[in-house]
Amino acid sequence: MLTKEDIDIFKNTMVYANEFRLESYRNQINEVLSKGFESILIIGVGDGVVPLLIKHNISQMNLHTKVTTFDIERDLNPDIVGDIRDIKELTMGLKFDCILCCQVLEHLEFKYFEQILYDFSMIAKTVIISLPHSRRSIFHLTLKVPKIKKIDIEIMIPKKFHGIKVHKHHHWELGCWGECYPVKKIETIFKKNYVITNRYHVPKVKYHLFYVLVSKHKKTT
Repeated sequence: MLTKEDIDIFKNTMVYANEFRLESYRNQINEVLSKGFESILIIGVGDGVVPLLIKHNISQMNLHTKVTTFDIERDLNPDIVGDIRDIKELTMGLKFDCILCCQVLEHLEFKYFEQILYDFSMIAKTVIISLPHSRRSIFHLTLKVPKIKKIDIEIMIPKKFHGIKVHKHHHWELGCWGECYPVKKIETIFKKNYVITNRYHVPKVKYHLFYVLVSKHKKTT
């Protein structure tokens, strides 16, 4: 049964989340639950929907997965309060099967990106991450072929990005031209500490580029 706090979360979501953001949420939840992790660290509580639904599904599926939340905002009631740049110290030697960190890292200056990814790799076996990917569609064609799944053909070009002039909360983004970073640079950083096992856009959310990363560092329990 939903508590009053749970209902308030959903009410707030109806104001904050459009259909594209909800589709991203659905993907995050499915990505985590499909892999059978025993422990999950969620970075960024946001409006609370993703942690709430992950915990609800874990309960419904009779799983014993432990979910821990991390956020800098104390008012969001995370399990761990603090700055993500200090995550290695704040988790105090804890190890997790998975870190879920979606649409978070672009809120920090890019100079911190590599260190944070390294810290993630030392405390979690798998990291599921999404980053803003600024591109503009100039051609989109959908083909429906008998006995074959629907085929989408789309041509995308970089979208100009001027940092805080466009999005006041983002310091950087991917795939655009202007003040941003190419996907290749991001993946070079990933490959220092991870194997990239998957990279994709959710069909309805082209702005969110998802990665599934597996740490190269051996974990001890």
